[in-house]
Amino acid sequence: MSAFEHARDGITVNGVEAGFIAKPGRCTLSTPENMARIGRFIPIGSMGEADDIAYAMVYLASEQAKYVTGQTILIDGGSTLPETGFAVEQQWGIE
Repeated sequence: MSAFEHARDGITVNGVEAGFIAKPGRCTLSTPENMARIGRFIPIGSMGEADDIAYAMVYLASEQAKYVTGQTILIDGGSTLPETGFAVEQQWGIE
């Protein structure tokens, strides 16, 4: 069922979509070198952490989000902004 179908019952339906998130352990993307390289192309300047996802989920489960429904929150440091990529390379001189 959708957010629309549940709305009249006081049920909100939302999602959280993660971008590049550093993971502890043996994940090759989470080596310090790879994290630094990936972070150069993220407007905020670094990969996210698991807590960044958790904070969004806590918000959506809170009373403060009672009027938010049918939304997906992107937790990606701005990496999906239309300007990201070529503009980041041009503005910050990244090659």
